[in-house]
Amino acid sequence: MSRKDQIARSVTSAIIHPEDAGTQRSIGRTIKAFFTIYSVHLHQHASDLFNRLRVQWNIDAESYAASFASGKDDKQNALQAKGDMGYSGSTFFTTSDESYLVKSVPRHFEHSYFRDDLLEPYVDYMTKNFSSLLIRITDFLAADDAYRLSPGILFGFAPSHHIVMENLLVGQEEGERRAKEEFVKQDRRHQGPEDEDIEPWKWDTWDLKPTTYFFPERDIAQGKLTSDATKSKLADEFDDKLVLTKSQAEALINQLKRDTELLAGANAVDYSLFLVRIPVPPSQQEPIDEDQNHENPFSDNAAYPGNNGSTSAEFQKPPHAVPTPERPPFTPPDPPTWRTGVKSADGKHVYRAAILDFFWAKHKVQAKMLTHLVNFWNTVDLGGDKGPMSITTSSDEYRQRFIKMCEGYIETKEDGDEGSD
Repeated sequence: MSRKDQIARSVTSAIIHPEDAGTQRSIGRTIKAFFTIYSVHLHQHASDLFNRLRVQWNIDAESYAASFASGKDDKQNALQAKGDMGYSGSTFFTTSDESYLVKSVPRHFEHSYFRDDLLEPYVDYMTKNFSSLLIRITDFLAADDAYRLSPGILFGFAPSHHIVMENLLVGQEEGERRAKEEFVKQDRRHQGPEDEDIEPWKWDTWDLKPTTYFFPERDIAQGKLTSDATKSKLADEFDDKLVLTKSQAEALINQLKRDTELLAGANAVDYSLFLVRIPVPPSQQEPIDEDQNHENPFSDNAAYPGNNGSTSAEFQKPPHAVPTPERPPFTPPDPPTWRTGVKSADGKHVYRAAILDFFWAKHKVQAKMLTHLVNFWNTVDLGGDKGPMSITTSSDEYRQRFIKMCEGYIETKEDGDEGSD
């Protein structure tokens, strides 16, 4: 069994069979752990807090466990390994039903920060702010005590911690299939010989954070000392605009300000906005009529389960070619939100978005060491002061620059105009 298969099995076992996990030490468990490389026993850390969140989000225990089971063997093929999706060396999996994403958190300063500093404020905030754009974390898995000194963890072969969170790409395969059928029907696939490789039904994703900070991989010696593969893992560039109505834009920025206020208060930096852009086939494109807006979709009232009130025009259900998730963790499906899919003002796209990767804290030892290194470099660098890195700046300054970045990506469209900044 491969490394990823064994790690995946450890994750599914902790969720499906929590009774098998244990934080207590025993001679037999310790001996077994001593010979363990990949199959680390995990348990659900702070299970009472995450049970509280899952209840808040209408995720019942049976459906949650079912997402991590597959076929006759409830462990085999339950998780699908994903490619390298980041710069942190994390391992990623998705559940077979696409509902959840599992990310390993192997670095001590990250998982200890989330466990000791951010977890309780996060849970408290998320239970009171149902419309938050902070990614919904449904579980935090940690290695059993006996396994924390196993060779696999000590030498970095197996991660000691994982987070389970909602997957904003749920429905991608089905959505692209539906959209492709519509585009092909309308003979929209090829616009000319130079466009023969364009696939307009594909979903696009960006992991966005301010790029105006000092990135050594990019900025030292004009990036010549670092491979293109390494530089490609830095923050993405979004060369387009989010086309929104004025009320959509205001609601989005206000929500981002509320969410990042929590993160700044916890001294978090270097988080990102994960953006998904889903194309709408031309036959289903319908611009939004701002006059039909009746409700702020970011009000907690609008998003709570069982609310059957009116839905604002800009948050009406997406077109047929864009699947609306109807199962946890995306409940309730009506009205749609930035988590389930928001229609652009011109009707050409549906957007999803969430704030991710809020695990780097300024007060941790590694951040302090890097801050001193960057300050020293800026002092001796003949090219001048390049400023702080995104991981060495203050949490308040990072928040300000993050909000400014998000505002810069928005283009508002009103009264039939093509768009205005």
